[in-house]
Amino acid sequence: MLGVALLVALLCFCVYAVANYISKKSENTSDANVTEDINTAEYIIAENKNSDGGEDKNDRQETNETALSDVKDAAEAAEKTKEVATNDSGLKVAKPKVTYAGIEQNGSLVISGEISNISDTAGICSFVIQNGSKSTVIEHGILPNAKNSVCDAVYFEKGSEDLIKNKNELGAGEWSVKIKYKSNYAEGESETTKFKVD
Repeated sequence: MLGVALLVALLCFCVYAVANYISKKSENTSDANVTEDINTAEYIIAENKNSDGGEDKNDRQETNETALSDVKDAAEAAEKTKEVATNDSGLKVAKPKVTYAGIEQNGSLVISGEISNISDTAGICSFVIQNGSKSTVIEHGILPNAKNSVCDAVYFEKGSEDLIKNKNELGAGEWSVKIKYKSNYAEGESETTKFKVD
């Protein structure tokens, strides 16, 4: 009788031990899975921070912008210091350009220009205005700055004597203008720009 009782007790202990072992193994596996999931989540967050607007991306963007600015500054410096060609008279070849020509909405005539490749201290911009075979020349000085020289613009207000005089001389229609530039240092001529005058 005692032997049967011991056998039953031993069997119960074995069943308990096996059940306890299985339960603990399941808990350990679950803990390992949770730890692995947490590690994976942290890795994904770190990756997203680096690639989707995190601090590292901002640093890279600032570095790229700085490098681009340095390249632009170097290109402008090279353009400014490069040798300007000379003509047969030994003067630098200026490159005048008409930047605007036309009648504005308020009825005023405006013609502006610049010498794009040099910064001169003194010179004359001659605005040669034509309508067919008729022509007139308006001479203005320049306004030098660090990179080029700007022609003092032609500006005739609506109803002004200058505008009326030029309209009477040239007539209405399609006018054209080009700039001839001359100084002790440089000279050159722009391409022609056309505009309509009623």
